Amino acid sequence: MFSDSALIQFVFANERTDVFWSGIFRTELNRYLFYMLHENYSHAYFIDSMDGKVSVMHYNELDAEAYRTRSTLLHGSQEEQLAKWMLKQLTNKKRRCAVVVKLDVFCRLFGREETILKDIYEKYRRGECFGTIVLAASHNSDKNLPYLMESPVFDHLNENAVITLRGAGRTENIYSYLKTDKQSACVFLNRYTRERIADLVTGIAVSSSELYPGQDTLRCVSNYLTRYLNCAGMRMREQRIFDRDFPFVCPSWQEIYDQLRKKNIWTALCRRSRDYEKAHPDELSDHSVDLICQSAHFIYNDSSIRMKCMKLCVPGALYDNLYDDRTIDDLDQIYMIVRSPNGGKVNPTIAARVDNFIMAFNSALQLSDKDTCARIAAGILLCVRWLTVESDKEILVLEIIHMTEDCARASARLFNLQKQSTGLITAEQKQNINELQSYLKHFDSTFSSLIIDVELSISDVMKNMREVSKGLPLIAPVEIDIDDEDEIVWN
Repeated sequence: MFSDSALIQFVFANERTDVFWSGIFRTELNRYLFYMLHENYSHAYFIDSMDGKVSVMHYNELDAEAYRTRSTLLHGSQEEQLAKWMLKQLTNKKRRCAVVVKLDVFCRLFGREETILKDIYEKYRRGECFGTIVLAASHNSDKNLPYLMESPVFDHLNENAVITLRGAGRTENIYSYLKTDKQSACVFLNRYTRERIADLVTGIAVSSSELYPGQDTLRCVSNYLTRYLNCAGMRMREQRIFDRDFPFVCPSWQEIYDQLRKKNIWTALCRRSRDYEKAHPDELSDHSVDLICQSAHFIYNDSSIRMKCMKLCVPGALYDNLYDDRTIDDLDQIYMIVRSPNGGKVNPTIAARVDNFIMAFNSALQLSDKDTCARIAAGILLCVRWLTVESDKEILVLEIIHMTEDCARASARLFNLQKQSTGLITAEQKQNINELQSYLKHFDSTFSSLIIDVELSISDVMKNMREVSKGLPLIAPVEIDIDDEDEIVWN
């Protein structure tokens, strides 16, 4: 799984989850990493830092007593002492060592150890370094980015993949770039692959004769669950599988395991997966499922605009009659865009306006105004393309957002007018409804083409939006109410 020649390797995972593999084995993350590193390295050391003290844990080679551990505390000038110790382990020709340390701990401990880190790189370049440094990083991208994009340790170690990311100011998925550049030296344990899910469900099925549904059903369950966990659109269209408090955005393996151990959920999943395969045989073929699980899954801080957008993709939304198909299509695309972490910093002004869209979406949702929900979702989809836009183009994006907000207001006005006009309708009301419907029909058509053509520049989008906005009817506004005491205020 890991490289046998790279100096620096990355592994991304939820560090608080157990790992399942080979159907029946379950262990905590560090032991799993030791097991995998043991293919190429005879020793693995795990460094951690807590309360100003550094601990080094060593998992011995596999033996009849399984895993034995010991801890060492380093005092005094521990950063320099530890860096020298690490250099000694990495250059030991008699036994190849892997030093595993959390990304944030590594950057904090060795940020000022420029001389020793450069010495490690020089020995590696000359073929005198036989070990590897494995940086264990979080599945929370907001925790990783400051270290990946700013820490000097990668300059000292001449880590080209990270240096290139920084220098080019890249805005694409930084983890996809790291994987492309480092290949087997970049490992994602936060990917929901068919193989790993098959290991998990097999382990559950063989734990009890009551839970074993047969080999063919197990294959259906593995493929269905792989697609379900990787596709936000499918989760929204399918009936909810897991409990309502289940964290559907990047759940840990432990959380998935706990759900599948519930007999009612397991039984329902077996039945639903068989039904789904009959209705969608191509989607649940092994090849089709393998194609959709290449991306790693990351979360963000709860206050992050990315996380707020991802949480709009509520499982079972179509089944529960919350969203219509066009809303789900747009939310699915939003999810795919915002879940891809990039090196650019989120523009706080744009993020604040998208946040306002999300509040309006939720208020329209409470009113069962599906048309307005759909138009706001389309607006969010258009705007999240420019979450990291530079300040010199910010004003153009803000104008696009403002015109999109006008559309949402017009949609909310139409909804309220139609709701008020269930009985006798005045000529003025009829005229207002007709004008709004005409404007929104034109806007929807233009908007659809703008969303599809992702290559359009900001200025081209703005020109199209300005043209359609000329038809906005001048009708007294109607607020988008959440309830009697709370309402959305468009800034």
